[in-house]
Amino acid sequence: MVDTMLKVEMRVEMEKLDTYIVTKLRDEIFCIDQKFVVSWPQQGTTKTYWLSLRIVDLYTSKDPTSDEMTEEKTLAAKVRQVKMQQVQYAALDESTVINLMTENNSKLAKLEPGIVGRWLIGYAIDMIFRRAFASRLYPPDIVKQLGVKHVKGILLYGPPGTGKTIIARSIGKMLTEREPKVVNGPEVLNKFVGQSEDNIRELFHDAQNDQQKNGDKADLHIIIFDEIDAILVNQLLSMIDGVNSLNNILVIGITNRKDLIDDALLRSGCLEIFRIHTRSLRENGFLADDISLSEYAAYTKNYSGAEIDAFVRSALSYVMLENIDVKNLQNINVREMHNIKINKRHFDLALIELQPEFGVNDDDLKSNFACGIIRFNDDVEEIIDLTRKIVTRLEQSNVMNRQSLLLQVDLACGKSAFACFLAKEANFPFVRIIRADDYVSAADDTVCASIAKVFDDAYKSDASIVIIDDLDRLIGYNVGFRFSNPVLQTILTSIRRNTSELSCKIFIIATCTYDAIRKLQIDKVFDWSRTYHFIKDVFAQFPEKSSGIGISSILAMIELAVNSAGVINTENFKLAIEAKKKICKRKTDLYKLINKENKD
Repeated sequence: MVDTMLKVEMRVEMEKLDTYIVTKLRDEIFCIDQKFVVSWPQQGTTKTYWLSLRIVDLYTSKDPTSDEMTEEKTLAAKVRQVKMQQVQYAALDESTVINLMTENNSKLAKLEPGIVGRWLIGYAIDMIFRRAFASRLYPPDIVKQLGVKHVKGILLYGPPGTGKTIIARSIGKMLTEREPKVVNGPEVLNKFVGQSEDNIRELFHDAQNDQQKNGDKADLHIIIFDEIDAILVNQLLSMIDGVNSLNNILVIGITNRKDLIDDALLRSGCLEIFRIHTRSLRENGFLADDISLSEYAAYTKNYSGAEIDAFVRSALSYVMLENIDVKNLQNINVREMHNIKINKRHFDLALIELQPEFGVNDDDLKSNFACGIIRFNDDVEEIIDLTRKIVTRLEQSNVMNRQSLLLQVDLACGKSAFACFLAKEANFPFVRIIRADDYVSAADDTVCASIAKVFDDAYKSDASIVIIDDLDRLIGYNVGFRFSNPVLQTILTSIRRNTSELSCKIFIIATCTYDAIRKLQIDKVFDWSRTYHFIKDVFAQFPEKSSGIGISSILAMIELAVNSAGVINTENFKLAIEAKKKICKRKTDLYKLINKENKD
């Protein structure tokens, strides 16, 4: 974040400032929220500006091909590597990409490329150019031999005010000289029957005429739909992916509610098998000898035919970009384009980039136990061993297709982290988490429909895990025996759902507090029910009537005790214990008050 030290007007060229920072501060170590000052000499003058800089975020890349990946680790392990992770400290070197933003200061004027130029070139444009535009620079005969289908749609989604519309317009200007058509989703709708469909068809009219007239040499037409969640799906699909679909269009959709987008709009294309998607590559000699289709077929569990199609196109986009000079698009070597080879590295990158819709969201699982799992008592070990036995029985049994485990725990015992850890250990190809956080302010019928859909999707996979986290919060269980019965019945019915398909294995892990389990008797629905408790006798200072302290509380206390130098000393640790003890005392008093009111 860039700001001025003095209240004088100045103009800062962000790209030059980027280079200046890398040159002047190379090999320096920075941390998040660190503030520092740099002098900014103005070329051709004797003036020097003083700029105040602040580190907002630091990220480091995790390269799956780095030396720390041993030979014993399989490709599946590489795929699960997260490409970017946030860090507290990092050193600046010549490979560092800096994203500069200005504070809200009327005295400071920034010159492009700024946020759209520099930031997008660093990440978003790189991916969009490779996936959506690189194939269009190749001669039509090579594209036909490769069996490439041009990407026809991009969805930009995120919270309001994050620059989605600016990004979409910038993409349009970079990819074609033709001005993109921009339309707001609700503007397409009309009260008269059939008029809304006509409005959508009219937007594609110019592209349709151009393709009929010029065929493969037709220009690229870009249409930007703001608030795309409000438009009609059927007519738009027919133009993008129908029998007579256009090949010279790129639709950019913008929304802040991805959950409202019809699934049909998010699919990758027509369903076909793995070999069909690579037939043109093999027949025309574009596929390297180091690629084993059977190996990658094993790694693409739960990929639909459309997702395999997208996987092959992603690998193609990587090799295509290698033969394109991004700085000079006119400098195209057609001879090199005819000699491209897709090798194992390109397929590995595609596996990292594309995750199946009915797959595992590794980031979601790992984020719940980012600090690892501490096996602090025998209960934890016993539950881990039990889970392994359940998974083995499910995989080997010819008569069992469903098992369920209920974890009875206290608050702050790390139950969410533990459930996600157990799911990760099972290594099933499909994992979904049902959590109360996803349904804040949602009506009961919405929650019920969403939960039912999760289980429907789970039964479509050969092996799946569904985590029902904080079941009592999910049903709105409250003091005084109040809860949502429709949501509870949906969950219980889904857990005991009967199915004749024995090849589909499903493992359900649920977490809930003792009080809700005892009063609702939901433990009877589960095949297995296990308990693990607070950590007892750790600190004598805690209230006598307290049953102990949760692992989450201990970890929070340790983090509280760490000083600015990253060290825990005796004084800080005592302060952290005292603060936590007061919280536990308040909780104990609150429990006493509640129990007294219930008795009264």
